[in-house]
Amino acid sequence: MNEPTSTAKKSALDILTSRFNIFEKYVNERLTSLTSRMVSQETTIAARYHMDTGPNIAHNTLTIVDFTDKNWDTHNMVTTGAAWHFTAPVPGFYEVKSALKFDGMTTWADGEQGYLAVYRNGLWFTTLDYKNNFGNTNDVAMQLSGSDILQLAKGDRVDIRAFQFSGSVMPVSSFLSYVSILKV
Repeated sequence: MNEPTSTAKKSALDILTSRFNIFEKYVNERLTSLTSRMVSQETTIAARYHMDTGPNIAHNTLTIVDFTDKNWDTHNMVTTGAAWHFTAPVPGFYEVKSALKFDGMTTWADGEQGYLAVYRNGLWFTTLDYKNNFGNTNDVAMQLSGSDILQLAKGDRVDIRAFQFSGSVMPVSSFLSYVSILKV
């Protein structure tokens, strides 16, 4: 029996290496897919944040709300600070709930307004609540709240933004101000 040449050996090794690499890529893709499905189907994905000290929302300025304090965050999906956001760890439907109460009682005149909105990947998605035309009412507490369901891809970012048009900076109360996000 003749011994294969070194060129034939190298060619056979190259073919085996190529086939192994293809097989390895297939196995890794399948494992990633299975892991993603396991996380999304068997694990609760949820985050809830509130604030101990409320921020100020400037007049006539759309502001990302920084919910600073974690109640829970099952997969460390939230980044706090001025660019507060939630990042979806897996694709799916997520329910977003939020409430924001402006601090104290004040006079809200006709035309003065506030709203709370959900943004996905930096773009407006929905308005959770909108208040306007209080009729020069004294001692009115403005509280905005609502919920909606978003379809998110893995890596999509969600943030909550507040707007108020009252003529001055409005402090936010830490009481009744929160966000919760749950994969449904």
